[in-house]
Amino acid sequence: MENLKGLKEHLEENKMEFIFKNISHSYWFVIILAHIIWSQNTTDRAKPVPVLSDKHVLASYFPPVENHAPLNDRWREAGPPFMRTFTSEDYGDYYQFWKIARDDRTGLMYFLSQGVLLEYDGVTWREVTKKMSWNSQSLATDSTGRLWCASIHQVGFLEPDSTGFLKFQSLVQHIPAAIKDSTKLWKIAMTSRYVYFQSGRFLLRWSKNAHTMKSWRSATGFGIPHTMDDTFYIREKGVGLMRVDGDQLRVLPGSAHLSKMVISDIIPFSGSYDKPNNDRTTSRSHHSLLILTRTHGMFIYERGRFYTFNTEADVYLKQNRLECGAVLPDKSLALGTIHGGLMILSPEGKLRNILTKSEGLNDNTVYDILYDNRNGLWLALNKGIMRLEYPGPFSHFTEPAALKSSVNAIVRHKGKLYATTTDGVYTLEQSPRPGFPPVFRAISGLKAQTGRLLSAGGRLLIGSNKGVDELIPEDERTSAKEVRKVAQTGTPGCLVQSRLDSERVYVGLNNGVALLHLQSGKWQYTGSFAVGNDWIEGIAEENNKTLWLTTRDGVVYKITAPSLQPSTLLNKENILIQRFSKSNNLPPICVNPLIYKNKILFTTTKGIRYFDSPTQTFQIDSSLTELFADTSWYFNWIKLNFDQKGRIWTTRKDNIGLASRNAQGRYTWDETPFKYLSDLGGTWTFCIDPDYPGV
Repeated sequence: MENLKGLKEHLEENKMEFIFKNISHSYWFVIILAHIIWSQNTTDRAKPVPVLSDKHVLASYFPPVENHAPLNDRWREAGPPFMRTFTSEDYGDYYQFWKIARDDRTGLMYFLSQGVLLEYDGVTWREVTKKMSWNSQSLATDSTGRLWCASIHQVGFLEPDSTGFLKFQSLVQHIPAAIKDSTKLWKIAMTSRYVYFQSGRFLLRWSKNAHTMKSWRSATGFGIPHTMDDTFYIREKGVGLMRVDGDQLRVLPGSAHLSKMVISDIIPFSGSYDKPNNDRTTSRSHHSLLILTRTHGMFIYERGRFYTFNTEADVYLKQNRLECGAVLPDKSLALGTIHGGLMILSPEGKLRNILTKSEGLNDNTVYDILYDNRNGLWLALNKGIMRLEYPGPFSHFTEPAALKSSVNAIVRHKGKLYATTTDGVYTLEQSPRPGFPPVFRAISGLKAQTGRLLSAGGRLLIGSNKGVDELIPEDERTSAKEVRKVAQTGTPGCLVQSRLDSERVYVGLNNGVALLHLQSGKWQYTGSFAVGNDWIEGIAEENNKTLWLTTRDGVVYKITAPSLQPSTLLNKENILIQRFSKSNNLPPICVNPLIYKNKILFTTTKGIRYFDSPTQTFQIDSSLTELFADTSWYFNWIKLNFDQKGRIWTTRKDNIGLASRNAQGRYTWDETPFKYLSDLGGTWTFCIDPDYPGV
């Protein structure tokens, strides 16, 4: 009866729903939008650059921040972090995981599932213990890397044998005989000198040095044990929060209100909070604790006093039953729940993110959390194991974010992000559910295959298969329609604002160029002129008399006129059109123009080139950097861009990367941080975000 009673009390204490179901796989159509922050040093943080990669995934990129600087408000636009889900295909026929441990010396990870312990070295999974007669419930590693286990019928540790494989060493023989048969050991906590094992009615302490076992018995029952700053804490029902002092369990003054609450976890606290007006204690000490309760919120223990930690997520946490927590490098809090997935709070308790199955979690029940010091947040779930990069470099938007088709372009206009897709234009807005990732809302009035975007003259121009439209500013709208037609030109290959006249825009077409002019604050169609039968996807003004047009098929046009005024360009008799292609030493595909120090250059699939007028050919150019003066350098159709720090963003084949100057003044290339995008199919387009200088 004592055994059954202890089991019943444990289940009531932990409220674990042992749901054994097969893991189902959901295949989402995913799109990627990225904000790129990159810097060469720790003191000069760069700002975001939106990047669009692969028509299947829309992601946000923030590089790892050294010194664990706090995340900024840009994360309000971030989607869920990039996640990796491990399933039975990786580690075998196990699906419900309860605990995670890590050997900080070797980096090996350990996961406890249904009485089986799995080891992961970053590549290979290994089953450390075959199915045994004991059902292990908890594990932990100490500073030496020794792995300790607690189970229904066993307690002990794992250490390598002569072959290097871990073998279980039982300590059950050290448990006092009077309580051995009635002890069901569920949880572990440890200090530098002791290992504590907890059951419903008993607490055991193993001395690592003396190899002796001490026990305590509670008439009412113990809660889950915890250690913080080498001090052991445990709640005793009807008494309060206890602390071990020598061989004595002493109740912390003022903790009686916790005696009837289930304390699910205790973690360090270094945030800020509002104290009562009559509290004149000094600022927090090094030993501040955050006490997580299952259904009553969180409390701070500081300098011998308890305070309620009021957050923006209190209602959600109480409704979804708080189970576990971890402190992230920027001091924010990762909180796992039984019913509501994972929640991220700022150090001050502001709601930052909520992640559930809708945002990509494999399950909404999070039993344990562990941070691996490499921007990796590991989750032990009711169904499987996941690793989230948080705070990590990437986030992504999936189908629930409302983007259900291919993304073609993205731009920031008047503080908002806009994306074009094959079924219309979308803008990124905050989710109506606080804490959940932002969502994309469809712009009304344009049901078309949209492509190019241009923010110019205080207006947003949109290219689609129905021509060019303009977003109507909110203060000018007289109906629900948000766009107006500017020109029915056919599908634009590009929209380019003149660098000589900001009130002029060139529109590349499949048979020429159209001109738009800003009149009375609105863009108006001026006219068009024909240029062969090639689709114009790049336009650049070399000077006030020379206009260059490029195509994805490797054809380049040079337009020479007395001036580039619309009246001159539209009078075809006054302009000279020259066509260049493979015979002029041009690669057959992907040519784009750029202006560098008032010089016209061309990115090609065989390096950067310039036009040599005497020979009428395109030759390799090294004036920008010798890095790109190489015929093996493959620029695809994505344009090269400079950020405000003079760094160069471009692609090599399908891999986006960054070229920046080293200490010797030479440019070096780095595409390593963007391998995610390559794995997803490569980068399709990107743009520098003008609202955030310093990229």
